Amino acid sequence: MKVEKDSGTLAFSPFGEKRQKAERESPASILNKLSNLPRFKKVGKFRYNACCPAHDDKSPSLSITDADDKILVHCFSGCTQDEVLDALRSQGMWHEASAEWVRTFSADDLDYMMHWCLVYHGAFRNGEKLRGMDSHKLQEFAKVLQNNSIWRYKVVEEDAYRV
Repeated sequence: MKVEKDSGTLAFSPFGEKRQKAERESPASILNKLSNLPRFKKVGKFRYNACCPAHDDKSPSLSITDADDKILVHCFSGCTQDEVLDALRSQGMWHEASAEWVRTFSADDLDYMMHWCLVYHGAFRNGEKLRGMDSHKLQEFAKVLQNNSIWRYKVVEEDAYRV
């Protein structure tokens, strides 16, 4: 199995199918930008509120949800999706729409990578070397998880430091 080293993106799927290089910004990066909105606040495990940039908002009416491989936004004051996204784009907080097809990793792909990393860590702690497990693949999977599913990445990162 060959891993593309130069771009930082996987050129393969754990399930064998080829992937196109992602041309879009990661959800974690977008969420980081959105955290600069006025009155941005975490209100749940993957949910946030902020003042909507599409209208003069005094109290947070914009709901932001980190839904694994994408960020969902909704204004409860009645702004349309296009109005919210246009306002976010004008402030540099949202990526431009791309006409190119971009393959994202499915939840199954991300779960596979997370579990693979956890098994790698367990084998390493026990002094075992399992066939097909190498540190380069671990680094690539961790990078994909960091860019596509921050909670899975955090599980892997915490496990790496477990004794």
